[in-house]
Amino acid sequence: MGDGQRIDWRAVPARYRAWQALPLWRKVLWLVVRSVTIVVLYLGAAAAILWYNEPAVVGAMGAGREPVWALFGVLSAQPELLLLLLILGPAVAAAVLLPHKPDW
Repeated sequence: MGDGQRIDWRAVPARYRAWQALPLWRKVLWLVVRSVTIVVLYLGAAAAILWYNEPAVVGAMGAGREPVWALFGVLSAQPELLLLLLILGPAVAAAVLLPHKPDW
C-alpha cells in the first residue's frame, strides 16, 4: 500500500452486491475451483514437508513398497507434523468457506 495505491471502500458494497447477484451455479463453480486450488497447493506443501522430513517413507510410498496409510504412522510419531496438519486443515477449510457465508 505504500506505493500510492488506495483502497476504494465505496466499491466494496458494489462488489458484494455483484457477488450476491451471481447465479448459484457460478458461486458453486467458484467455490469448487477455489477449494480444489487450495487443496492441491496444501497437498503439495504437505508432500514437500514430508519429503524433507521423512524421505525414506515417502520414497517407499512412491515406489509402491509402502501403503499411503504409512503416512499416518509418520504423522503420529512426529508431533510437530501432526500439529501442522491439525492447524492447517481447519485453516484451509475456513479460508475457503468463511468469506462467503452471507449471514455474519
